[in-house]
Amino acid sequence: MDTYVDAYERLLAGALGLEGPGWRHVSCGAKDLIRLAMSAAPGERPCASALLGHPWLKVDADRG
Repeated sequence: MDTYVDAYERLLAGALGLEGPGWRHVSCGAKDLIRLAMSAAPGERPCASALLGHPWLKVDADRG
């Protein structure tokens, strides 16, 4: 199991791993949103309003 430091170092290196047993039940859309939000390069990371417009959030909100 990773420590917070291990996970932080992987994130900084752009190696965010969303695989394994803990991620098995997380949808592809949710993983896409997480990857976008956790982008290591600030210029590539969307602003909060763009993230709120992500299709995964929209679909969930439409089910309301």
